[in-house]
Amino acid sequence: MAEQQLGLAKFLDAEDVNVDQPDEKSIITYVVTYYHYFNKLKHDVIQGKRIGKVINELMENEKMINRYETLSSDLLDWINAKIEQLNDRQFVNSLQGVQEQLQEFNAYRTQEKPPKFDEKGELEVLLFTLQSAMRANNQKPYVPREGKLIGDINKAWQNLEKAEHERELALKEELIR
Repeated sequence: MAEQQLGLAKFLDAEDVNVDQPDEKSIITYVVTYYHYFNKLKHDVIQGKRIGKVINELMENEKMINRYETLSSDLLDWINAKIEQLNDRQFVNSLQGVQEQLQEFNAYRTQEKPPKFDEKGELEVLLFTLQSAMRANNQKPYVPREGKLIGDINKAWQNLEKAEHERELALKEELIR
């Protein structure tokens, strides 16, 4: 069976073992052959698990890269669209209309902006986690494309806050007018 199923050479026959004094060296050699076979299987399994772990880590890193790219693109798109919206200076020509625009602006500040600020923080954590994981695996750390660096996102956020401040001033001036 060992010869057919495992490919182990047949060193002994049943008659060689079924004696009063079997050859000890032959039996030890045969047992060692089994030991080496199963030990090699164990090492192959361990090596397979190690390779699987490395591949899983690479796949996880790739998922984090894709997530970072998607989240950063979405956040930058939102920031740019919001800046354009905030820079709009066409106000309703009535007190009630300007008050409604001011309420919309306050709703943006209290409801729409805070989750985006949280996303910005999540992006920073995601990038740090990704770069740390890649360094731990002796990989070249991921660097986002130009325009999607954390510095670029922070600069866009500053532009958003500037546009927000200018919008608030313009709305208040319009309200006074």
